[in-house]
Amino acid sequence: MALHAAVKLVPFNVVIPPKERDKQLPAKLREELPGILAWAVRGCLDWQQYGLGEPKAVIDATADYQIAEDVLLNFTGECCVMAPEAKVKAADLLDAYKVWSGDKYMTARKMTTMLDARGIQRHHSGGTWYRGLGLVTVE
Repeated sequence: MALHAAVKLVPFNVVIPPKERDKQLPAKLREELPGILAWAVRGCLDWQQYGLGEPKAVIDATADYQIAEDVLLNFTGECCVMAPEAKVKAADLLDAYKVWSGDKYMTARKMTTMLDARGIQRHHSGGTWYRGLGLVTVE
């Protein structure tokens, strides 16, 4: 697994303005250390018993990131049509993708794997073709 695929972005949407920041916070937290430790231990016990769930904000941010980074999805959204009667030769699709993305490292095998994962049907008749997917023609 690539490193960037394992990284999850956590949105930090709250910024405390400098004038509202509590300069005494470190001292206040030191006074509360026993309670903070007890809270952390309870949290650890809950984690051991029930596991660690993901907050909705993290799930949503991860999904948004994956969609934004899915170049094949972006390519098909911009340059292809999905329709039952559509078809495209695999080589033409790969060439169009490389022109669109500038990705000179995409291989036919990798594209096939990615399209298979998306349920795009492949068939062979005078070459490899995809059914249900076609290139948008600009006239």
